[in-house]
Amino acid sequence: MVVQTRQMEQELQVAPTLTTLPNELLYMIFDHIKETDLIALACLSRGLNHVATRHLLGPWDEIPNKYSEFGSFATGASSTFSALRYLALALQKPYIPSMTLMFTLDFMGDLDNVLRYHRTKYYMEYHAF
Repeated sequence: MVVQTRQMEQELQVAPTLTTLPNELLYMIFDHIKETDLIALACLSRGLNHVATRHLLGPWDEIPNKYSEFGSFATGASSTFSALRYLALALQKPYIPSMTLMFTLDFMGDLDNVLRYHRTKYYMEYHAF
């Protein structure tokens, strides 16, 4: 009976899916996926979100320094406002204690960019998963 049960379990095993693959394989796969598709994958599950976010943002300990200053190209900030979309994917991590936003004379245009990514964060927190 035990032999039959094990044989039945082996026959019923389902093919691996993205969510069951080891992170190391996911990183290798994600190297070949367009950024927009990677962002879409990050919205599918918490596990894929964790791996995709880390793949996009880099090591967690570098994120507070790398993503603490945002601005338009004209301001010379270390990250543009469009990089805020990556942070919108991060559900719980990383913790960034402070953030600087640098605006140009086109304040309304810059603010629209910031609010677009802020709305994305709100949508993902309350509607996804």
